[in-house]
Amino acid sequence: MKRFVHPFAFILIIFALESCGDAVRDEFPKSRFIGYFNLNYPEYSKSVFTATRDMDGRRVGVNGLVIYNAGATYYAFDLMCPYEKEISCSVTVDIEEDPSIAECECCGSKFLIASPNGELIEGPARQSLHSYQTGVTQDNILVVSSN
Repeated sequence: MKRFVHPFAFILIIFALESCGDAVRDEFPKSRFIGYFNLNYPEYSKSVFTATRDMDGRRVGVNGLVIYNAGATYYAFDLMCPYEKEISCSVTVDIEEDPSIAECECCGSKFLIASPNGELIEGPARQSLHSYQTGVTQDNILVVSSN
């Protein structure tokens, strides 16, 4: 009888670990886009800015973007909280208090947008902000892409 207890317990542990893993790997809504921002424009030349549309009026991100100027590079993250995943729940940045921190207005999760991966600082979220690729052209145009 003891032979059957150990394999059964092992299977239960594996099942429990797999179900926990699924919650952490929960999928973020997809949005395919390429957005362009002229960094010479005043609204895009700040150290941190948010946008739901690019300079040509095209939608960017799922809930829009928060873009952080890290000096030599730019970091771009979706405004949608990875915990709430609701259009009505966006992260915001208090420029006066700390422009490197984004906070979800619904759940209170905090994220470091001054890092390449939008690192989670404080939960209940268990994932970092969803990030996008960035690059700057010779004409000083910031290109943000979901690819």
